[in-house]
Amino acid sequence: MNLVDLRNSLVNMDDARLQKWTSLDARKRWFELLSFAAIYLCGAALMVWSQSFVGFAGGLCVVAGIVLMGISYNSLGLFLHEGLHGALAKSRGTNRWASFAVGAPLLISATAYRLTHTLHHLELGRVRDFGTYRQHTRSNAVVWLCYYLQLLAGSLIYILCIPFLAWRHGRRGVRRRIILEYAIITAVAGAVLTLVPGGVILRYWFLPILVMNVLTNIRGLASHALGDQNDALLASRSLRTHRIIEWLLLYENLHLIHHLFPKVPSYHLREVHTAVWGQLPRACWNKSYSAFLWAFFKASLRGELAPLGVVAPREVVK
Repeated sequence: MNLVDLRNSLVNMDDARLQKWTSLDARKRWFELLSFAAIYLCGAALMVWSQSFVGFAGGLCVVAGIVLMGISYNSLGLFLHEGLHGALAKSRGTNRWASFAVGAPLLISATAYRLTHTLHHLELGRVRDFGTYRQHTRSNAVVWLCYYLQLLAGSLIYILCIPFLAWRHGRRGVRRRIILEYAIITAVAGAVLTLVPGGVILRYWFLPILVMNVLTNIRGLASHALGDQNDALLASRSLRTHRIIEWLLLYENLHLIHHLFPKVPSYHLREVHTAVWGQLPRACWNKSYSAFLWAFFKASLRGELAPLGVVAPREVVK
C-alpha cells in the first residue's frame, strides 16, 4: 500500500479536516520567521559581547552565540523545506521567491532542491530517491558507510550534490531557473567575500553553519535510516522530543506524518499527528533523538539493517 492509499484509508479523514490542516496561517509563519531571526540576533549579540570578557566567560559567550546562530541557520533549511511543499506563502510566486531567500544563505537553489526533494517523496525507497541508500547498493557495508557520512557531513555533501542531481533530472525550464538562482547566489557570495572581513564571515556564518550541519544530519538520519523502504509506514520515522526542541525543528521530528500529509504546514503537524497516530497499524518510532542514536550505534556494531523502533502506535505515547 502506497502513501496515498494509506492516507485515504485513515478513518475520520473528511474534507473539512484536511482543508483545515492544509490551510496556511501567515501570522503563525511570520511568528516563526521573526522568532528565529531574534534567535540569530541574540547569538550575534553574544558574539559581540564576548569581546568584553576574557577567559571562560568570553569563551562561553562565543560558544553560546555560535549555537544560537546555528539553530537559526538550521531553521532556514526547515523553512526552505516548507517552501518546497508550497507552505511558506499562499501566492505561488511569493512562495517561490521566499523559498529562494531562505535557501540562498545556505548556498542552495530552491528550484534545484524542490526537484530532488519531490523525487524523494514520489520515489521514496526507489532509484530516483537520493535521500535513502539501500536501493542503490546490495552491500550492507556501503549502506552503513553512507549512514555515517550522513551523520558526519550529510548536509554539506548534499548541498554540493543538489545542483548536479537536479540538472540531471530537470527539464529545460527548470534548468534555466536553477542557473538563474545559482548565478544570483554566486554574485551575492562574491560581493560578501569581497566586502566583508574573513573573520566576520567565520564567526557569523561558517561556524554557525557547522552547528546547522550537526542538527540537520541527526534529524535527517533519524527520519529514514534503518527503516523499511518497501513498507510505506516504516520508510519514515517519527520521534518524541521536548516540545521546545520540536518547535525549533518545526515539527520535523514527526516525519512519518509529514510523508503521509506533505502539504500540511509545520505548525499543523502536531495536531495531525495526535489525530491519526493511533490509527496507524505500525510505525517506526523512537522516544528521543538520543535513544535513536544509541540504538543506531548498537545496530552498526552488529551490522544489522533491520527496521529500528517498529511499534504499534496505539501502544506508545503520542
